[in-house]
Amino acid sequence: KFSEWEVKTEPTAEKVGEKIRKCSVCEYIETEIIPKLKPVTPGDLKLTNETMGIKVWWNVVPGATSYRIYKRSAGQKEMTYLATVTEGNNYFDGKVASGNYYRYAVTAVSDAGESEFGAGVYTKRLANPYAIKAVNKIGGINVTWAKINGAGSYRVYRRAAGEKYWTYICTSSTTSYLDKNVKSGTYYKYTVRAVS
Repeated sequence: KFSEWEVKTEPTAEKVGEKIRKCSVCEYIETEIIPKLKPVTPGDLKLTNETMGIKVWWNVVPGATSYRIYKRSAGQKEMTYLATVTEGNNYFDGKVASGNYYRYAVTAVSDAGESEFGAGVYTKRLANPYAIKAVNKIGGINVTWAKINGAGSYRVYRRAAGEKYWTYICTSSTTSYLDKNVKSGTYYKYTVRAVS
């Protein structure tokens, strides 16, 4: 007659466990493998607006061999499978439109199965302003750029010749800005970021 199973080693997402039971008559010990646990749901999801799309980041999950990315656009009811990542802990999605909202979720996968869905995170896609032009005008330099769908305002940055870093100079609700704080004979470079 065998005793009840006793867990000798608890399973984890990286290693199998083991349980044993002992025969009370012959003292034979029987062992059995406990399968690995499914990996946990990736945490700390972050989304960043990049030049050509949205980048999804998440924490590395112990025991995971790959990650599945799911996406839901505004108006969609369900998450749809987007891609599988086998290296690294980020994914770039270039199939997005400026002004639209997108929600992303990530699951971890191993030979033990796929983790549960998390709540996911969402962001509004904002493309970088393009066609930036700087023209000398009376009283300063007039900076203009193309209108971006979904942008509520624009942050303008400037870098003078010899400077290593961009300096924030203003927030504009239109697609132009007259920079009056400039010196004659100095070269200036401008960049603009959209804000929702």
